[in-house]
Amino acid sequence: MTELVKTRKNSSNEELKPCPFCGKRSSCEARYVFGAPYPWAVFCRRCGTWGPHGATERDAIKKWNKRASKKAVLKPCFFCGGMAHMYFQDVWIVECTSCGVSCKGPRIDGPIESWNSMRRVTE
Repeated sequence: MTELVKTRKNSSNEELKPCPFCGKRSSCEARYVFGAPYPWAVFCRRCGTWGPHGATERDAIKKWNKRASKKAVLKPCFFCGGMAHMYFQDVWIVECTSCGVSCKGPRIDGPIESWNSMRRVTE
């Protein structure tokens, strides 16, 4: 991500849904990312999840809220057993923090389902 120049809790009076990964509502805020083509995104300070970018703060909040309302659960890495995390960088990415194995998708539910259904192939 590029340099953050503006950080503030939701000033557009739109209600933010809790983070889909850690479940905390109070740790989510809209941020302005300097130099990005769509400069607004919602960020969770607790677990580091970035939501989809939007042209305006309100647009980013609507995109953040447009998802399943239940908390997403990511299984440990199928390859090394490490912890997985998810972030948005043009597409949604689930990645192991230990070995870097990842899966990607344009919608938030695709990579979660793919990640949770992966199995290590043994010879």
